[in-house]
Amino acid sequence: MRIVSHACADQRGFTLAELLVAIAVVGLIMTGLLSLMMTGNQTYLTGSNQIEAQQAARVALARMVREIRGAGYNPTGAACPPSKNCPIGGATGLDNLTATALMIQNDTNNNGTFEPTERVLYTLNGTDLQRQDFAPGGDATPQTIVGGIQALKFTYLDENGAPTEKPKDVRSVQISLTTQPENQPATWQTGRVSVTMSDQIRLRNR
Repeated sequence: MRIVSHACADQRGFTLAELLVAIAVVGLIMTGLLSLMMTGNQTYLTGSNQIEAQQAARVALARMVREIRGAGYNPTGAACPPSKNCPIGGATGLDNLTATALMIQNDTNNNGTFEPTERVLYTLNGTDLQRQDFAPGGDATPQTIVGGIQALKFTYLDENGAPTEKPKDVRSVQISLTTQPENQPATWQTGRVSVTMSDQIRLRNR
């Protein structure tokens, strides 16, 4: 009896050239996917950092705008008599007018007297926007409102919109604030951002 063995007609494997071509194709595909992932990650970081910087700027502006607008608040509505403490800077309730610092005073206890403890001071310390409340029970030391401040500029305008350095002539205050995330990446290639916001506040009591 004769036994016949049937083998596959083609038992050849891949040639070296075919393997090299396959490796090159896979490499190109992986490079494309890696590039796509890096671009997506950078876009996410940029968007996330921009939102953080915008929120910090809004928080800082909102608080300063509210207090600056009410500077010199006098619940009696009458002129400040000589027998009582008048607000700093005359009726404006503003003082220490610099590009990066501003003091605000209001009659917060509604007794008609502007006392030294009824003051709030905003200053830029390095990259921290700080607020100090001189009221009893207030901040004994300046407290950081937001960090990551790259630039802060107060501009004081008179009734004609011209810059002034005299507290008694101030009718509005312009604020320009530039922020970035406190944990800002070291390079622009990884989502580094900077946000600038500005506002102009008319003094309600002038």
